[in-house]
Amino acid sequence: MLNASDMAVRSQSTSPRAIEGYLAAGVRVYSVADLHAKVVATKRHAVIGSANVSARSRCVALEAVLITDSVSTVRQVQEFVQELADLGLPLTAQDLPRLWRLWAEGDTCRLP
Repeated sequence: MLNASDMAVRSQSTSPRAIEGYLAAGVRVYSVADLHAKVVATKRHAVIGSANVSARSRCVALEAVLITDSVSTVRQVQEFVQELADLGLPLTAQDLPRLWRLWAEGDTCRLP
């Protein structure tokens, strides 16, 4: 679940490279415009944190992430993610060329 709106990708807040990696790993990826929450739900773990799906979060920003296997927390995060998925737009590999074009239009500073 991420925000792959044109504005988020063009501003380089959301990285097509990260989306590409998730898709290659078999992750179902959904875009929800204006989403700012950072959560991941797996069958046994919930990940909740401040990190964005961006190079800046990966390489520059100081981020905090909590990973838990608490059954009740995992269930709550799974329900939250499912609710967002129901509202979101599924992304596939066919979306990547458009996302890369938007990324290239961005005028923010580039990281090495």
